[in-house]
Amino acid sequence: MKKLSLIFTFILFAALVKAQNPIADFSADKFTICVGDSIQFTNLTNYNGSAIVSTNWNFGEGSVSTAENPKHIYTTAGTFNIVLTIITSGGTDTEDKSAYIRVNPLPITNFSVSGDNCSLPYTGIVNNTSETGANINYSWNYNNSQTSTLQNPPDFTSSSAGDFNITLQVTNTTTGCVNTKSILLGVNEYSASISAPSTSCYLDPLTVFDASSSGTNNWVWVAGNGQTSNDQNPTFNYNNPGTYTIQLTAGNSSIGCSETVSQTITVQSQPSPSFSLTPSCGCAPLSVSFTNLSASGDFVWDFGNGNTYSGQTPPDQTYTTDGEAVVSLTMNSTQGCIGTAIVYDTVTIAAPTPYIKANRTGGCSPLTIQFEDSSFTSDIINDPIISWVWNLGDGTTFNGQTPPPHTYTVGKYDITLTITTLSGCSNATLFPDFITVGIIDNVNFSEAPNRGCTRENYLFTNLSTISPSYSNNDVSYY
Repeated sequence: MKKLSLIFTFILFAALVKAQNPIADFSADKFTICVGDSIQFTNLTNYNGSAIVSTNWNFGEGSVSTAENPKHIYTTAGTFNIVLTIITSGGTDTEDKSAYIRVNPLPITNFSVSGDNCSLPYTGIVNNTSETGANINYSWNYNNSQTSTLQNPPDFTSSSAGDFNITLQVTNTTTGCVNTKSILLGVNEYSASISAPSTSCYLDPLTVFDASSSGTNNWVWVAGNGQTSNDQNPTFNYNNPGTYTIQLTAGNSSIGCSETVSQTITVQSQPSPSFSLTPSCGCAPLSVSFTNLSASGDFVWDFGNGNTYSGQTPPDQTYTTDGEAVVSLTMNSTQGCIGTAIVYDTVTIAAPTPYIKANRTGGCSPLTIQFEDSSFTSDIINDPIISWVWNLGDGTTFNGQTPPPHTYTVGKYDITLTITTLSGCSNATLFPDFITVGIIDNVNFSEAPNRGCTRENYLFTNLSTISPSYSNNDVSYY
């Protein structure tokens, strides 16, 4: 009987300590808020002695949390159900409170300021495009001691440059929701300016300079002659005399300011010196005549040979050194403009250069060679090569550009080519040992000793003979 009593007591004790299901519950510190406000939720669950497994909140607009007592910020207007699910070792319970939280929208707040903020004094027209209604209040702060509560406030004005933070606060008196917008307005004093002469000479490069306000970082120049530039200080070329309007649009992108200005410039006539010379090329000594084709004026000649001359008609010049001479003619006009005509490489002093090629330059007798002329002159159009005289090194000569195939026997042969141009310039070049023809006279060798034992040294001597003389690199042995 005593044993049965102990069993009953144990079963009763187990039933009493067995965990019970939780009873989920919660509260909030606010039930109506505005978008952007937060709500503090408090977990009031009775766990009935059960161990907590998880706490799961659903705030009704897609957001969740597993915190014990979460704080949640609502970014969307509407009415939301709040659901709390508690899971413990004893079971699960959910508390769902319908339409528990109401989130009111913020009043629509928007405005713009228009005006030329790149010059002083500044006047900005404020355009309010915010929400309207009898329950909507406005509060303006212009950050320069100007304030207003009007829906359409007065213009913003400033006589000094600077950054001004214009702020509008809109309040919905029914919901108590407040929304704010600020615009940082930069007021500047900016001006574009050109620094350039009022006159220029025809064909002279003209450099114009930017004199705009500090901080300018972009430029659009229109030269009035079809040329444009984005450089700060560009150079323009005026190919015709006349009056031109130069226009500059300069800006400072960091402050958003730009301005367009213009200036008139008169391009004066510039002299155009010109001359001819003959001949333009030949071999030294070369006498060259010059003809001045310019209009009247003052002239300075530089003949590129160390000689100069001042005057209309220069004397003939003699060039005695091979090379290219640069001749220049400088002319001063009565208006003070200077014109210079420079003709580069107009006088070339150089003898023609003989040069030959061959399909081969060496081999065994008899050896047939095809020669090719590769000579050149300084002016192949006005002074071409007209005569070729070949000496083929074995007593044979040929007059003409390309000799016929020629056969050589054993020996070494110097080739000479003499060329003459249309102007009478002549030059000859010797190409020594250009053709080498050989023959293997005898192939023989000796050995010592001619009999012996293995691993004994033997000396082999080459007794072959080859004509003519040769270098070791010219012969291969197998």
